Amino acid sequence: MSAVKWTEKALYPLAALMAAAILLIDLSLPLGVAMGVPYVGVVLLGWWLPRRGSIFLLAGATSLLVALGYLASHEGGIPWMVAANRLLALFSIWVTAGLLWFAKKGEETRRDRESLLTSIMDSAVDAIITIDEYGIVLSFNGSAEEMFGYASSEIVGRNVSTLMTAPVARDHDGHLARYLRTREARVVGSLRELTALRKSGEEFPINLSLSETQAGGRPVFTGVVRDTTRRIRAQEAQRKYTSNLESLNRELVRAKMSLERTLVEVELRNKELDEFTYFASHDLQEPLRKITSFGELLKVDLGENLPEDAEKDLELMIDGAMRMRNLIQDLLALSRAGKSEIHGKGFDLNKCVDSALDSLAVRIGETGAEIARDDLPEVWGDPTLLAQVYQNLIGNALKFLNASPPRIHLTAEAEDGLQVLGVRDNGIGMDPKYAEKIFEPFKRLHGQSKYGGSGVGLAIAQKFVILHGGRIWAESELGAGSHFKFILGNNTTANQQTQHERIEQ
Repeated sequence: MSAVKWTEKALYPLAALMAAAILLIDLSLPLGVAMGVPYVGVVLLGWWLPRRGSIFLLAGATSLLVALGYLASHEGGIPWMVAANRLLALFSIWVTAGLLWFAKKGEETRRDRESLLTSIMDSAVDAIITIDEYGIVLSFNGSAEEMFGYASSEIVGRNVSTLMTAPVARDHDGHLARYLRTREARVVGSLRELTALRKSGEEFPINLSLSETQAGGRPVFTGVVRDTTRRIRAQEAQRKYTSNLESLNRELVRAKMSLERTLVEVELRNKELDEFTYFASHDLQEPLRKITSFGELLKVDLGENLPEDAEKDLELMIDGAMRMRNLIQDLLALSRAGKSEIHGKGFDLNKCVDSALDSLAVRIGETGAEIARDDLPEVWGDPTLLAQVYQNLIGNALKFLNASPPRIHLTAEAEDGLQVLGVRDNGIGMDPKYAEKIFEPFKRLHGQSKYGGSGVGLAIAQKFVILHGGRIWAESELGAGSHFKFILGNNTTANQQTQHERIEQ
């Protein structure tokens, strides 16, 4: 049973008993006695009833009883005195009822305001605590309960120092006493960073904002408390991150300086390499040309008088000089390949292949090779460099022949949305484990006596393909031929590239 229903059921019978007792006394006494006035006590019971309208209900009922008492005992007494007594009783009843109604209305308004204030405080995210001038806690909202671990009933009535560490409590009491004495606002009206204490004994950082109000002529202080643990942790993490970033930046600066020194050294080495290249292209080849030329002249001068063994030795000397000269030329070609610049344009790849085949026409005729090609696309690149790529790959196929007549197929396939170009042959092939090694300069899988060359052709082809932003690889099996494939970094056709240039212009 609720408290409201219990109050109604208890007070209404009490009011009825009081009214009946007063009526009986009224009927038993002379009319000159003012027995209507005690009905005011019945009206006063309306203060404890939940509805304000109950006050007027009791006032109306007691007024009827006053009239009933007058009518039931109308004989005897002085008429004007009897009327005055009854009017006085009615006046007392209704004046009391009116005053009580207004007082009850004011009390309900006060309770509603307190309830609203309590609701606002309990719904606030921050902890809100009110204390009196002695530091005694007057209210403690729900957020404060969560923050400090105390129930409101545990902390209300205790000193607020319970929520503070000992040093903070001493400072707080001193500041509060000084403010009350001097009204000098050092704490009130300012935001402070303090260390608070949970019920568990854990210390944690807070922001405290303290303000003053008056209640009943006495000062009341309201503190708004915010837990700053997360903010401080975030700041510490930010400081750590900033420190790490600064450390990384210093490392990057050192790395940059080291890279700059390395670039200077590389530039110096490149300069030295250029000087060596010039030396090799002129000073080294000239003695070799003389050895070859004088060797040939010596054979002509001696003629039939040249002994057979000396002739063989002379041929070995001339052959060695020529191979050394070719090796130097291949080394120069490899060096220039790494420094080549692309003079790009759109062109038909078939024209590029035709140029390569023209350069190899004699070798093709000697071997009787059959050359087939797919429908080659238009590409964007350097025709001279790509012609060299095809010349080196086709020349490689014409070198490593099998017993059967050589058949070479120039392929153009689409794989994963890319245009894959290639050269496939039916030559001797190779073990797949050497598929990467063959692109290294001067790496050979066979002896010089069986297959000529210096081993830089594939290395040069790889460099030119890389210059086009692409890659090259080999697919092969021993005795089953090889398929050298490559893709270019820009698969844009010449027509598309020309349109792009026109838009830019």
